[in-house]
Order: sequence, then C-alpha cells, then structure tokens
Amino acid sequence: MILIRFKNSVIRLRMLLCPLVGILLLGLPGDLATAQSITSITPRSVQPGVATELTVVGKGFDSTLKFVTRCKTQLTIKSVESEKAVIELTVPDTVPLGPIGLWAATNAGPMTPSVILVDDLPAVPDNGGNHSLETAQVIPDSVAIDGKSDGARLDYYRFQVRENQALTIEALTQCIESAMDPVIRLLTPEGETVLLADDDGVGSECRLRHQFTRAGDYIIEIKDSGYVAGGSYHLRIGNFPLTSHCFPLAVQRGKSTLVGAESFGNDLLPENQIVEQEWKLDVGGNLAFRFPSGTASAWRRIHVSDAPQYVEGNEESPLTFPVGISGRLLKSGEADEYAIAGVKDAN
Repeated sequence: MILIRFKNSVIRLRMLLCPLVGILLLGLPGDLATAQSITSITPRSVQPGVATELTVVGKGFDSTLKFVTRCKTQLTIKSVESEKAVIELTVPDTVPLGPIGLWAATNAGPMTPSVILVDDLPAVPDNGGNHSLETAQVIPDSVAIDGKSDGARLDYYRFQVRENQALTIEALTQCIESAMDPVIRLLTPEGETVLLADDDGVGSECRLRHQFTRAGDYIIEIKDSGYVAGGSYHLRIGNFPLTSHCFPLAVQRGKSTLVGAESFGNDLLPENQIVEQEWKLDVGGNLAFRFPSGTASAWRRIHVSDAPQYVEGNEESPLTFPVGISGRLLKSGEADEYAIAGVKDAN
C-alpha cells in the first residue's frame, strides 16, 4: 500500500499511465504564410443565440475566402475586400461560454487561426477617445468592452451604480491570445482609487468585486502594466461570480457529478452564492456559473477523465489506480493523506 501526503494549496491527484505523444509540425512556406493574414476582429465576442456582425481586417483576402468554426455555428460572409471582410456569426445557446477558434482560408491556403469569445454579456467597442477622466466612455453596468491598449494613454470607462449594488470587473487577455498584461483601477469621479487589481494569482488577467456603499458614478481605468501599445483586452462588468476554478477540479466521463466554483473571496451579499450544478460530461470544457440574481456568468474550465474521481472526505480507502482526488488545504500546516492500494509489478 502507498500512502500519499499533500501539503500544497488546491490539489487534484491524477494517477494515469500517460503514453508518449509525438507532434509533427508542418509549416507553410514563408512567402505564403505572410501573403494573407488576419490582424483584427471587431467585436471580439459574440452572445449565444444572437446574430453578430464581425469585421475581419487583414490582407490577402479574395472571393475564395471561407471561414469555419469547430462548433455548429451559422456563418454568413456578407462582403469581402482585399483587406476587410464582414461576416455574420450566430453561435447556438448550447455552445459553452469562453474562447472558440475561427479558421480562415482562401484557395491560396489557410491563415493562422483566430480566437473569439462566446460571452453572455453584450459587447461595445472601445471608442478610442476615452483617455482621461473627463472623456471617459459612458457604459452600462452590465456590459463587455472590446478594446486595445494605447500605451501610455490609458482607457477610462464611466458607469453608474445604485446604493449597495455589487459588481464584478475583470480584464481578459490570455483567453483571446493577447500579449497585454492588464491592470485595472476602480476610481471615484475625482480619480481617487477605490480598488486596484493586477495579476490574479492564476495568470496576468485581473479581476475585482466591490459592493458600492454610495450610489453615483464610478470609473474604470485599464492599462497595460508596461504601457505597451497594441494589446487587445476584453473588459467585463456585471453582477457575476468572481471565480478562480471549478470544484471538484475533474469529473469522471459520463458520470453525473455536482460541480461548484471556488471564489477569490467571500461575497458581501448573502443572496449571491454560487449554486452547485449537476453535470454529466463526455469531454472537458468550460462550465458557466451565475448568481440567482445575477446579470451574467463567469466560466471556468473542468477536466474530464476516464478514471474514477473523488472529493476529499468521500473517497474509498484504500483507493486503487487509476484515480483522481480533488481536495482543499484551508489552514496553515494542514496535510491530507490518502491510502492507495499498490499492485505488485505494476507501473
């Protein structure tokens, strides 16, 4: 018998014999790879079930241009010019929230894939003239903004809240494959800092949640931490959970399992609790979480495994290979131990 002891933060033990996988990378000739490309897509997000017009900017487009996604979307090409195409994309309600790939090609060959977000918040563009407190772009309190860093010229967004209203604000960059390292500040109209959020502990994206004790106008400031221009961001604001990860971290393929989400902090409103949902999954992907009174969702990825999955305290003893365990270490010095039945001569 093997005894395994953990002394880290959140753990998922996955004991599987992993085969060696070889990857063959095939490259296009240099002149072909640079002859056609996509440089931007506006907006960068679509709402499930809503037909959205996207403007795709690049070079090398012609009448043979085609687009495709892996999910069952409705996609219509409305116009094509040499450096711009307009398409209409409708993503079904059944598609999970989060990033999806968009592939494009002409008869000359494929282009580098792009990423767009499926988001249940409506999106508006960065108007490009919002570089001071006085010229802050006015937005509603439940919206997403597709913007771009202008280097040392920071972006500002003004919104209005009710007394005791709670909102979450997050800047997404990694999931849209942007190199921007965002920093956000929540400000009073006079420019005084209420809250600041930088890296969230998981990556360069940043998030905050705040309950406003006073009604009125507030301002969001967003910048690249190194004042680098050109990086894209997807800024979300609304009453949705401030989540870090799913729990349990993995589920067994085809088995119904209650899954919740862990939060970065305790919510100030008792009615805003993340309710566990029962899922029966065949493949890994994003799960969406919403407050009962919320205006939008947060999403987090979950792993799906063929191996049995247990949550600490509900496991059999001893466990047998292969197995996955999701657990929490909530106190300093806490240690979890699991008995694993060994098999003679097994690897």
